Amino acid sequence: MLAYAGLPSTGISVVDNFLTVVDYASDGQTRSKRIYNWGEYMDYVNSYASEMDSIEASHMSQIAISNAGRPSDPITERKHHERPSTFEISFNYRFNKQWSLTTGLSYTQLNSTFESDGNTMLTQRTQRLHYAGLPLKLTYTLLERRRWQLYVSGGLQVEVPVRGSETTHYLYAGPYYEAGQADSLIQPTAHRAVQAPWQWSVHAGAGVQYQLLPHVNAYFEPRLQYYIPTGSPVETYRTEHPLDLSLPFGIRFTW
Repeated sequence: MLAYAGLPSTGISVVDNFLTVVDYASDGQTRSKRIYNWGEYMDYVNSYASEMDSIEASHMSQIAISNAGRPSDPITERKHHERPSTFEISFNYRFNKQWSLTTGLSYTQLNSTFESDGNTMLTQRTQRLHYAGLPLKLTYTLLERRRWQLYVSGGLQVEVPVRGSETTHYLYAGPYYEAGQADSLIQPTAHRAVQAPWQWSVHAGAGVQYQLLPHVNAYFEPRLQYYIPTGSPVETYRTEHPLDLSLPFGIRFTW
């Protein structure tokens, strides 16, 4: 079976009243520390600039200086999580006319963008996570008529992170604007690895299948999926929407 689920052009946007930064006082790897105003931001930069990437330290210091005159002003961060895209290849073993077991391999990409404003610049951070998943599903056939088949299913899945990265861009204006540029200067920082957690989920759904050829079937299988909280500070579409409706569709080959 070959399947696809996901609508990359849609997603969810959220505004937080804090900025999430790397907790250098703890493990120095995860974005688990929250900063609520520009005074806290300046203290953070002064304390940990020596532990940052040189490019990141330079840009964050400039941001701190440009906002030093308003230490009590709040900081906000806009988050946009794109709906995950998933591709799956799976194999189904049929015990009898009603019951069958499915397993296989899936690939999922989760993209998120985080933006925060300063007096003279915009910080934009892009996060990309890649997962390989192992689904296990039990299916029961309710009705089978000519070329049509109606069924229900339920199961679980474990997804292992294979790669995680983020890139931060700083869009400058005002005193940091350089002549000769269009309206602003955009400089990317070095890429940072993201340590994403393993993800377990359970799902249940119903599907319909239509036989196109003697050994080729098209199917559509809406399902409700619950992503078990991981306790990780890494934020994705799934942390905002642990309970989600997906609409997988694809092709089944039978023999």
